[in-house]
Amino acid sequence: MTENDQPKKHRTRRDQADIIRKIYGALRAKRFETVNKVADAAGVDRETTLRNLEIIDLVFGLQPGRWLEIVEVGERVKAYRRKPKRGEKSDG
Repeated sequence: MTENDQPKKHRTRRDQADIIRKIYGALRAKRFETVNKVADAAGVDRETTLRNLEIIDLVFGLQPGRWLEIVEVGERVKAYRRKPKRGEKSDG
């Protein structure tokens, strides 16, 4: 059995809360351009970060100009990006 074949370990509520706390803490501490940078700072993989950013967005709201905004929405949120500051030009 290789690493990828192993079944995913079930996460408890406490594990999930710890992950959300790490991501939320990373978001509050610094401005990030991409989800990957948030994931690196929180020490969590990208997919988990995206999934939890959705939860954080629902619970706390990603504050305008301070955090990230949802850019691409399909069945699931695909990407977030930093919102431009007032007076800054957006690339979208």
